[in-house]
Amino acid sequence: MDPPAVKTEHVGAGWRVTLGSNAFLDYGADEAAAARAVEVIQHYHFTRQCFVKRPYAAMMYWRNGVAVPPGNMAGQDCITLHPENVTVIYADARWKVMDGSLWLLDFFADQSAAEDAARIIRSYSLNRECFIARPHVAMQYWLAE
Repeated sequence: MDPPAVKTEHVGAGWRVTLGSNAFLDYGADEAAAARAVEVIQHYHFTRQCFVKRPYAAMMYWRNGVAVPPGNMAGQDCITLHPENVTVIYADARWKVMDGSLWLLDFFADQSAAEDAARIIRSYSLNRECFIARPHVAMQYWLAE
């Protein structure tokens, strides 16, 4: 992915984030959220969009080359976590990734995907989970220490 070439595009009644002819994020009528996604991708120089267990991935993360970037950007919507405390638990018939009592991700019946997500969080030292346009999140990104 070439971050400077990422842009918003009005398609039909909605807004998408595109790279060339490839639309990879859909924001419906929310033009501001699509524009914010482009700002984030360009600010952190994200070059790779990654998922844990597709389709319907509970975890999306982005890398700039081989790493997940550190840093901050004004106006971010992030929750802070402690990667060294991340665990996988089975609760209410679902596999969840937790930081202490903070529920981060829900993988339903997929224990393997939950374990993969926890391993990624720990291996990249991810300490913030960030969102664009909650509660209907089209883009989730994580930042490292």
